[in-house]
Amino acid sequence: MRILTLTDLKKAFETAQNKEYQFVGIAVTIPNTDEFEVIINHKANFDEKLDYYLKTYNEDLTHKHAAGIAIVDFAFANTFEEIQQQLLN
Repeated sequence: MRILTLTDLKKAFETAQNKEYQFVGIAVTIPNTDEFEVIINHKANFDEKLDYYLKTYNEDLTHKHAAGIAIVDFAFANTFEEIQQQLLN
């Protein structure tokens, strides 16, 4: 398993934007759940969502204000199916 950081997430958003991908998917662990949650961010919201993640998560991708919530993976793609293949397989 790769070690991901907030800096890596920022680079992923920048790459997705520069290469004109449609979506960035974020896999997040939530307390008391068996599986992680996948959040799909559309390219129209990349700047705002990245700003949110930078303000809300620590460099190790743990949530600053909610224990047990953390970003565990992310991917960029042009379809939901591609995000699913990258994050759920």
